Amino acid sequence: MLELLVYLLGVMYSPGPVNLFALNMGMKNRFSQTLPFHIGVGSAMFFLFLLFGLSGDKLISPVHMKYIGALGIIYILYLARRLYFARVDTGASQAEPVISKNIFQMFRDGFAMQLLNPKGIIATLPVGTIYFPKLELTGTEMIISSGLLALLAVGSPASYAFLGQYIETKLSNPKYFTVFNKVLAGLLVWSAVSIGLDLTVPA
Repeated sequence: MLELLVYLLGVMYSPGPVNLFALNMGMKNRFSQTLPFHIGVGSAMFFLFLLFGLSGDKLISPVHMKYIGALGIIYILYLARRLYFARVDTGASQAEPVISKNIFQMFRDGFAMQLLNPKGIIATLPVGTIYFPKLELTGTEMIISSGLLALLAVGSPASYAFLGQYIETKLSNPKYFTVFNKVLAGLLVWSAVSIGLDLTVPA
């Protein structure tokens, strides 16, 4: 079990498109306002844990993974574009949010973004196909374990959003927000390119 937790901490909490987007959200919203997004991310992970735990690797072939990865890359680049061109109000330190503050929409965006995030599939596929069988988890045990691991997944973007809120208190000049947005947008593009390169490498 410790091996599983170390693996998930390394995969979930490393910088990726979802975490970088959460960082930006934390800079523009109170932390409590970003919670629906994080819960949406965790819910997507719960769904993926159960999906792969129950079906094994039958649903995701290398060909399917390339299509899913392509959709994820397109979505990440779309978010990077929104972030790059986000307007900054020169009369205040807050940049225009690039994600809706409606609770349902934020949950939906978090769920969809994680579901289309190839990193999420890469993280959950080995858990469902290797770790769950190794631990002999079935039925209720698998559901409970998936729920606990999903809570761990919620903490990943939440920690980045919390960091973003801390950074926001240190940046009072709107120009810094503009620069930071563009840097984050560049990192998202880099993330998309990295995913694309990983998908083109033969298994």
